[in-house]
Amino acid sequence: MDNQPLRSTRGLTCKARQRLPLQELKNATTAAGLRLHNQALAAWKCKGYNVVLTDGATVQMPDTPQNQADFPQLDNQKPGLSFPIARRVVLISLVAGTLLDYSLRARDHLLDWTKPKRKPVWISKQDYSDLPESINVREFTVNGRIYLTTVLNAKHSHKQELAMVYKQRWKIELDFRSIKTNMGMEILRCKTTDIVSKEIAIYLLAYNIIRGNLVQTASLHEN
Repeated sequence: MDNQPLRSTRGLTCKARQRLPLQELKNATTAAGLRLHNQALAAWKCKGYNVVLTDGATVQMPDTPQNQADFPQLDNQKPGLSFPIARRVVLISLVAGTLLDYSLRARDHLLDWTKPKRKPVWISKQDYSDLPESINVREFTVNGRIYLTTVLNAKHSHKQELAMVYKQRWKIELDFRSIKTNMGMEILRCKTTDIVSKEIAIYLLAYNIIRGNLVQTASLHEN
């Protein structure tokens, strides 16, 4: 079977991605996700809260010098024996399943509860200024597991209810499976960092469009 038409199509697709502005792709993705998240029916919410799930995941990409520089392979892998890895942190709507925001990182980092005295290099001046000086959290234990939350009113939100909500966060693993496996995003194909970022943005935009159709169908059935 001749693979030349398939290769030509992929080449044209990569060239088309090069002309797409990354920020506008991301803005379209998050706007579509937030619109559906904010339109969630009251019956879908938990105690009046429109819950957002967060988690991280990784994707591999071609082993090119630029990809290795910006998205290095795992530290425990010898050079040349692993592929570059992009680490993503995402926010996904619990009720709509849409992706609300995401960030790409080359390496993991930790966050403290207290605002640092000096602005970290990875955050903009405006975002650093908008951060509160500290974040109040509520700590409780259910069945030997420790939970932390910013929902402070114990009378309004019982710890057992919050623990049940937390268990639902594992739905995000199914969402990741839909994005990576069902949509074929486990291994990216572009060979430069800029186009890799656009390739990810296009996948996530397509995912939100599909999710949007599902949410609209569910809304009609609910009514």
